[in-house]
Amino acid sequence: MKRKKTARHKPFYNIAEHIPELPELVAAVGPMDGCWHKSFRIFTIENLGAKTFDIEKLKQVLEPKQQGYQNTTNVINYLASHDRSHLLAEASFRDIDQEAAFKRAKLGAVLLVTAVGIPLLWMG
Repeated sequence: MKRKKTARHKPFYNIAEHIPELPELVAAVGPMDGCWHKSFRIFTIENLGAKTFDIEKLKQVLEPKQQGYQNTTNVINYLASHDRSHLLAEASFRDIDQEAAFKRAKLGAVLLVTAVGIPLLWMG
């Protein structure tokens, strides 16, 4: 918990790559400013790659405060990272025809850049 006090006068935004998500890591007295929003990634893959859709889960994932985060800048939304493949490589996308899978991946990109929080754009 002392880490934030030590870095408070520096122009850095400290991000926790901590899985599972822990909103307390980024609380007002937490050691970090933001953390990876894994539930955003999981929801996107489960719902864009499948034939089901859960609107209540969407509301929860798109509003980080419903998950215990204090600020919208506390979550780093992502779909791909150095640890995870892009959407089209996910198993649920491989069973969909190529054109439909690409359209769903584009919708995922739209969700990523328009969702509340900070989008992580990975170029790998």
